[in-house]
Amino acid sequence: MLPGEFLAVCGLSGSGKTALLDLIGTLDRPIAGGVWVNGVDVARLKGNAPADFRRDNIGFVFQLFDN
Repeated sequence: MLPGEFLAVCGLSGSGKTALLDLIGTLDRPIAGGVWVNGVDVARLKGNAPADFRRDNIGFVFQLFDN
């Protein structure tokens, strides 16, 4: 993607949208295979590296936000 572009993930309930976003966002790990984001296989990140990657590369907009 280019800077300023947006991506929408759409699908029926139960189709795997949240699972996909959890994998891309380094919140979950795949059972097999890899997940490549910006040229990095995030499935192989260990220790603090997933949090560092998330901080530098991923933005979350949560569906429900309450302060």
